Amino acid sequence: MTLVEEYGTAWEQQGVPRTTRKKTGELANEKNLDLPPNKQVTAWDCMYFIDYHNVLTYDHEMWQKHFAKRYTKPGDEQLSGSWKNRLDWVKDLNEIRNRVMHPQTQGADDDEFELLIELQRWLLLGEIDNDL
Repeated sequence: MTLVEEYGTAWEQQGVPRTTRKKTGELANEKNLDLPPNKQVTAWDCMYFIDYHNVLTYDHEMWQKHFAKRYTKPGDEQLSGSWKNRLDWVKDLNEIRNRVMHPQTQGADDDEFELLIELQRWLLLGEIDNDL
Protein backbone atom coordinates (compact mmCIF):
# COMPACT_ATOMS: atom_id res chain seq x y z
CA MET A 1 0.00 0.00 0.00
CA THR A 2 1.31 3.43 -0.86
CA LEU A 3 0.95 6.66 1.08
CA VAL A 4 -1.43 7.91 -1.61
CA GLU A 5 -3.61 4.83 -1.16
CA GLU A 6 -3.49 5.25 2.61
CA TYR A 7 -4.08 9.00 2.90
CA GLY A 8 -5.48 10.07 -0.48
CA THR A 9 -4.86 13.68 -1.43
CA ALA A 10 -3.54 14.39 2.10
CA TRP A 11 -0.63 11.95 1.64
CA GLU A 12 2.06 14.64 1.76
CA GLN A 13 0.63 16.30 4.85
CA GLN A 14 0.12 12.96 6.59
CA GLY A 15 3.27 11.19 5.37
CA VAL A 16 5.98 13.86 4.99
CA PRO A 17 7.36 15.86 7.94
CA ARG A 18 6.37 19.53 7.93
CA THR A 19 9.99 20.72 7.92
CA THR A 20 10.71 18.58 4.85
CA ARG A 21 7.58 19.82 3.06
CA LYS A 22 8.53 23.42 3.84
CA LYS A 23 12.14 23.04 2.68
CA THR A 24 11.30 21.20 -0.53
CA GLY A 25 8.38 23.52 -1.25
CA GLU A 26 10.64 26.56 -0.96
CA LEU A 27 13.22 24.93 -3.23
CA ALA A 28 10.54 24.09 -5.81
CA ASN A 29 9.25 27.67 -5.71
CA GLU A 30 12.76 29.01 -6.23
CA LYS A 31 13.42 26.68 -9.18
CA ASN A 32 10.05 27.43 -10.75
CA LEU A 33 10.76 31.18 -10.88
CA ASP A 34 13.03 30.54 -13.87
CA LEU A 35 11.25 27.58 -15.48
CA PRO A 36 8.58 27.71 -18.16
CA PRO A 37 5.14 26.42 -17.15
CA ASN A 38 5.64 23.06 -18.87
CA LYS A 39 8.90 22.44 -16.92
CA GLN A 40 7.67 23.35 -13.41
CA VAL A 41 8.77 21.05 -10.58
CA THR A 42 6.97 19.91 -7.45
CA ALA A 43 8.26 19.80 -3.90
CA TRP A 44 8.58 16.02 -4.29
CA ASP A 45 10.92 16.60 -7.25
CA CYS A 46 13.16 18.62 -4.92
CA MET A 47 13.68 15.95 -2.28
CA TYR A 48 17.28 15.19 -1.39
CA PHE A 49 18.30 11.67 -0.46
CA ILE A 50 18.33 12.47 3.26
CA ASP A 51 14.75 13.77 2.97
CA TYR A 52 13.63 10.23 2.23
CA HIS A 53 15.18 9.21 5.54
CA ASN A 54 13.03 11.86 7.20
CA VAL A 55 9.91 10.43 5.56
CA LEU A 56 10.81 6.87 6.55
CA THR A 57 11.37 7.88 10.18
CA TYR A 58 8.46 10.32 10.43
CA ASP A 59 6.06 8.07 12.31
CA HIS A 60 6.53 4.64 13.91
CA GLU A 61 3.10 3.34 12.90
CA MET A 62 3.69 4.42 9.31
CA TRP A 63 7.14 2.79 9.42
CA GLN A 64 5.66 -0.50 10.61
CA LYS A 65 2.79 -0.46 8.15
CA HIS A 66 4.52 0.78 5.00
CA PHE A 67 8.29 0.65 5.21
CA ALA A 68 9.80 -1.74 7.78
CA LYS A 69 9.75 -4.86 5.64
CA ARG A 70 11.19 -3.19 2.54
CA TYR A 71 13.70 -0.77 4.05
CA THR A 72 15.21 -2.75 6.92
CA LYS A 73 18.55 -4.01 5.66
CA PRO A 74 18.92 -7.79 5.99
CA GLY A 75 20.61 -8.53 9.29
CA ASP A 76 19.37 -5.31 10.92
CA GLU A 77 15.95 -6.64 11.91
CA GLN A 78 16.91 -7.04 15.58
CA LEU A 79 19.15 -4.00 16.09
CA SER A 80 19.07 -2.75 19.65
CA GLY A 81 17.82 0.70 20.47
CA SER A 82 15.32 2.70 18.50
CA TRP A 83 13.53 1.33 15.44
CA LYS A 84 15.10 4.27 13.61
CA ASN A 85 18.49 2.57 13.94
CA ARG A 86 17.38 0.22 11.18
CA LEU A 87 17.70 3.18 8.83
CA ASP A 88 21.24 4.19 9.72
CA TRP A 89 22.26 2.77 6.34
CA VAL A 90 20.36 5.64 4.66
CA LYS A 91 22.34 8.23 6.63
CA ASP A 92 25.59 6.38 5.86
CA LEU A 93 24.72 6.23 2.18
CA ASN A 94 23.86 9.93 2.17
CA GLU A 95 27.24 10.81 3.70
CA ILE A 96 29.05 8.70 1.08
CA ARG A 97 26.96 10.27 -1.69
CA ASN A 98 27.82 13.75 -0.50
CA ARG A 99 31.54 13.04 -0.43
CA VAL A 100 31.58 11.37 -3.82
CA MET A 101 29.45 14.02 -5.52
CA HIS A 102 31.40 16.99 -4.16
CA PRO A 103 34.92 16.87 -5.60
CA GLN A 104 36.49 18.97 -2.85
CA THR A 105 36.09 16.03 -0.46
CA GLN A 106 37.37 12.47 -0.42
CA GLY A 107 35.46 9.60 -1.99
CA ALA A 108 34.36 6.38 -0.36
CA ASP A 109 36.88 4.32 1.61
CA ASP A 110 37.10 0.50 1.41
CA ASP A 111 34.51 -0.13 4.15
CA GLU A 112 32.09 2.33 2.58
CA PHE A 113 32.62 0.76 -0.83
CA GLU A 114 31.71 -2.62 0.68
CA LEU A 115 28.55 -1.05 2.13
CA LEU A 116 27.66 0.27 -1.32
CA ILE A 117 28.11 -3.19 -2.84
CA GLU A 118 25.99 -4.75 -0.07
CA LEU A 119 23.22 -2.16 -0.53
CA GLN A 120 23.27 -2.57 -4.30
CA ARG A 121 22.87 -6.34 -4.02
CA TRP A 122 20.07 -6.01 -1.48
CA LEU A 123 18.16 -3.23 -3.20
CA LEU A 124 18.52 -4.53 -6.75
CA LEU A 125 17.65 -8.10 -5.87
CA GLY A 126 14.74 -7.08 -3.66
CA GLU A 127 11.32 -6.42 -5.07
CA ILE A 128 10.84 -2.78 -6.03
CA ASP A 129 8.28 -1.16 -3.74
CA ASN A 130 6.73 2.23 -4.49
CA ASP A 131 5.33 2.93 -1.02
CA LEU A 132 6.75 6.44 -0.92
